[in-house]
Amino acid sequence: MANFIVRAFQRRKLRKLPCVNKRIYTSFDDAKTVAFVFNSQTPRIDEAIKIFEKAMKEMNISYRGLGISFTKDETTNPKLDHDPYVVQILTKETNWLDIPIIEQAEEFYNGDYDILFDFSLDTSFTIKYSLKRCKCNMIVGYSPDMQNIYDIFIGDGGRERSIVERIEYTIGYISTIKSK
Repeated sequence: MANFIVRAFQRRKLRKLPCVNKRIYTSFDDAKTVAFVFNSQTPRIDEAIKIFEKAMKEMNISYRGLGISFTKDETTNPKLDHDPYVVQILTKETNWLDIPIIEQAEEFYNGDYDILFDFSLDTSFTIKYSLKRCKCNMIVGYSPDMQNIYDIFIGDGGRERSIVERIEYTIGYISTIKSK
């Protein structure tokens, strides 16, 4: 019963959030700042994030990341702990509604991004909340259950891809977009 009540409050909170996404298709050529949201517990996510960061550095695009750990234990991804551009949130750093309450998350939400990537396949409230709170021109993601949030949905083409393959494919795909 308590879970039902929490989910009802979460749905209400999401409905009341204003949409700050501008829905403007932006290429990497025009992007100055990108952000990404990911599940810290995804296998090989640290390797995938390093590939993404390397690509952004090569294109001279600044970036920020928000990792969310959904486990009850108090661990983040240790390989990403020392990355100054990535903030990782633990379950204990959220309120009863699963909204992040740490200052670094608020700084992330208040940034103005050209492209926001959702590298998680999760449909958790915290991911949805994070995507709706960020000011951005365009949201790109993979989760079939959240297609209505994304401006560009990147499917897996009928085959399972690892997170590393998905990010490499996404970089290539977004690089082909031409802005007016």
